[in-house]
Amino acid sequence: NLHLQGRAGMENTLALYPLSLVYLLFPVPWSFGLFCLGHLLLGAVGMYFLVFRLTGNALAASVTGLVFGFNGFTWYGLMWPHLIAASAWMPWVICAVSDVWRRGSGLQNLIIGGLLAALQLLTGGAEIILQTWLLLGLLLGWRLYKRGDSPAKLFLKAAIMVMLAAGLAAVQLLPFLDLLSLSQRIAGYAS
Repeated sequence: NLHLQGRAGMENTLALYPLSLVYLLFPVPWSFGLFCLGHLLLGAVGMYFLVFRLTGNALAASVTGLVFGFNGFTWYGLMWPHLIAASAWMPWVICAVSDVWRRGSGLQNLIIGGLLAALQLLTGGAEIILQTWLLLGLLLGWRLYKRGDSPAKLFLKAAIMVMLAAGLAAVQLLPFLDLLSLSQRIAGYAS
């Protein structure tokens, strides 16, 4: 039953996500487990690197990576592949964007940030994607408040990465936006 739920989640939100090819290449009963556990490991390692870059403390980074890999929300996400995939990319996106803010806007850093954000967008996990960018907004506010960086430069760097990610994920985002424009979600529709 678990792999059937995963298969249903994969068909609607992960249709154009590159790593969902594992479902096409291997039998679904064990490729679903491989997909989810691989993303669980990807997210835990990403959280380790994110916390290590922010704190410089290997013990804190290790504990955070373990907590990310073994908490209830992450394990709940194993049932829904789009959630576990979006969660796995969250620390990598935050790490890439904060690297661009910290080190400068070299073209290579901007492209990596845009590619990672596009991968997260292609997962279709809207809740996690929104949480990722809200957290980045908080980090941006903290950076502006504590360090006094130029807001225009930081916003420009983030905007370039967002535009690159949206452009790369447009093949999935544009049909969704079209569907959203045609859906009847107003309060008075039922009457």
